[in-house]
Amino acid sequence: MTAFGKLGLAENLLQEFVTRGLEAPTVAAAAAAAGLSEKDGLRLVQALERQGRMVKVGEDLYYAVETLDGLMDRIAAEMEARGQITLAEVRDLLDTSRKYAQALLEHMDSEGLTLRVGDARRLRKRKR
Repeated sequence: MTAFGKLGLAENLLQEFVTRGLEAPTVAAAAAAAGLSEKDGLRLVQALERQGRMVKVGEDLYYAVETLDGLMDRIAAEMEARGQITLAEVRDLLDTSRKYAQALLEHMDSEGLTLRVGDARRLRKRKR
């Protein structure tokens, strides 16, 4: 396969993640939707991650950078307004499941953006 062919497949795969937004698909589901095997999908996702176009947030949870930045900005803005935020509040804010809310908060913790204090998170610093 040519480099151009791989680029097209990577773009198609990335688009699967962008389209799904907050509730990102598993690599297997995105790969299948893009007409790829799970193994090839994972290779392309990892290549996109190395290029800085995708970010691994959980075990099998990846986001397009733009999607992740937008979600973290919404959470951070809410933390600034409230002083802190709980997992349940993030779940409600984003109208999503606990799975995605928890993964996003844990990612923000690991990036040093938030600090967990009991059941709540506090903003350490604004991303930028």
